[in-house]
Amino acid sequence: MFAACLVQFGAQHFLKLSYIATLVPAWMPARTILAAVAGTGFLAAAVSFGSGRFMRLSGVLLATMYVIFAATVHAPRVAHALQDPNQWAAGLVAVCLSGAALVFAGVFSRPPEVTDTHASRSREAS
Repeated sequence: MFAACLVQFGAQHFLKLSYIATLVPAWMPARTILAAVAGTGFLAAAVSFGSGRFMRLSGVLLATMYVIFAATVHAPRVAHALQDPNQWAAGLVAVCLSGAALVFAGVFSRPPEVTDTHASRSREAS
């Protein structure tokens, strides 16, 4: 489900590239290129999560991207409109999605632990 959301986020970055570029702070260079890079990052993470490959790397990079969004896009907007719940919500969504990406990086990238319960029980009985 998360991978499907990322496909949508990535697709929207390309379908609405000129609008997304306006959301990139003005002090950042090459705003359109940065918007396209973000869209590519979403699509790459979606492929990774969907295929189950490189999930740790993808999760960490996606979380980093969301934290950068929260710090450079959302935090200044919240600071300029402290009473606007929409700005707070948008910023907190970015933070929560960063956490979700870290969950994917940590949980789904580890091989399952193998426990030999029979051997440990026989040792305890001795």
